[in-house]
Order: sequence, then structure tokens, then C-alpha cells
Amino acid sequence: MRNSLKSDGKLFVRMKSVWIVSFVIIVFTLFSSYNSYNGAYTFIQDNWQYIQSTENAAFFNDGMQMLHEYFTALHPQNMMNNAMGLIIGVGALALPIISALFCGIEYSQKTVRLRAATFGLEKSFFSKLIILAVYLLCFLFAYTLIMLLAGQFMWNSMLSSSAEEIAGAGFYVQAPNNAAIFFFTYFILLFFMLISMMVTVLFKSGIGGIVAGIVFNYITIPSALDPHSNINYILSKILYMSPASPVLFRVNENIAFYPVWACILILACYFLLCAIVYFL
Repeated sequence: MRNSLKSDGKLFVRMKSVWIVSFVIIVFTLFSSYNSYNGAYTFIQDNWQYIQSTENAAFFNDGMQMLHEYFTALHPQNMMNNAMGLIIGVGALALPIISALFCGIEYSQKTVRLRAATFGLEKSFFSKLIILAVYLLCFLFAYTLIMLLAGQFMWNSMLSSSAEEIAGAGFYVQAPNNAAIFFFTYFILLFFMLISMMVTVLFKSGIGGIVAGIVFNYITIPSALDPHSNINYILSKILYMSPASPVLFRVNENIAFYPVWACILILACYFLLCAIVYFL
């Protein structure tokens, strides 16, 4: 088992796709977070003077409520909340790519039989599972540190002075349970990576695992056992969800419709081709 872990660990570190996907995730989430802070900053700059001078009580109350919502959602106390909400949405799409490529490399390089004879097939894939679990934990720690530092910088440079002026110097936000948010995020992302890994092993193809991982993000089951509904229900209890914060990355339904059906069609054609090759 130790030798299998060493071999898989070296293979994983040498895979360029791991570092490329990890980098893209961090850049995308930083950009999404920046857009939220910049949107709040722009809203305040454009509307604060008008809200302050209006004689319409309803408009004033709505405006102040929106400002307080921005300050609450993007406050430093909610940085962990926002960072984990973003990575759940982005990571559920991107991280399965890593697990699919990592497990599928044995099939693409035709080394699966050699590894099975050397280490045993069960030990080989169990070691891959351990490597992926350790990677995800390390990645989340690094990602969290980057997002906390970036969030603090964006708050100080864009919203801190406005929050003191508008909401008052004593403005306070109660911190959520950061440990629960972190580890729940960890297990959600590990779940999506395992789905992709299982499909890769089942159909002996990393491409199949990638497509299945993407499709799984959009297919729901009309049942109480639907994983998406259960995950969203738990998220609503743990995360502070607000339209003013980048809590969950969502793809617009109109945009998502065609790629999802395209992925389903590609996956169906791929499996059909595999069946034809197998029987011929």
C-alpha cells in the first residue's frame, strides 16, 4: 500500500492538469468575489447621496436595507462563508476533472494491468482515493487562506469606510460556524470527485468521467433521495445566502441548457461507440 501511495503521489504531482485546474478555480473565484465587492462599492458611490437626500420614506428604507445587506454579506466575518459558497459552485464542476484525469490516466497509458499485477487493483485505486482526499484538504486550506486575505483587502479598500459612515462604527456581524462550513464543503466536493472517479473506473475512460461529472451537476432526480435537493437544503441551513454576496456560483439556466444536453449527447455517443467496439 505504501509503494502504491508513493507511486500515485508522484504521478499526481507531475500532472499539469492538477495545477492548471487548481489555478483556474482560484482565479475564477477571486474574480467573482471582486465583482461582488466592486458591485457593492459602485452601488454605494452611485446611490448613497441620493438615498440620503430623498424625501420618499419607502425608497429611503429600501435603499438602507440594501446597503446593510451589502455590508452584512461582504463583512470580514462572512468571508469564510462566501469563500466556501463560491468553491462549492465552481469546484463541483471543476474538481471532478482532476479525479477523472487522475484515475483515467491508467487506461489512457495502458498501464492498468501492470499496476494491478504490481500493487493490486483495489490497493491502486484506494491509494488514488487517499491522494485525492489529501489533495482536496490541502487545496481547500490554501484556497481559504488566499480568499480570506483577498477578502480582507477588498473590504478595507472598498467598503470599510462606507460601512462606518453609513451603518455606524459599531456595525457588527455575527460570525457563522466556520469549521462546520469548511468541513461540509470538503465532503460535498469529495462526493462530486468520487462520482467522477466511479464513472471513470466503470467505463475505463477519463473523458467519460469528466462528462459525467459535468452532467451530474445539472441532472436532478424527482425523489426525496435527490442529492442536489438534499445538499441545497443543508447549505441553506449552514451558509448565509444573500443576493448581495457571491455565495453560490450559478450558471444561468438559458446558458446551461444547451451545454448540458450537449454533454448528455456526447456521453451517450461515447458509450454507444464503446459498446460497438467491444462487441465487434
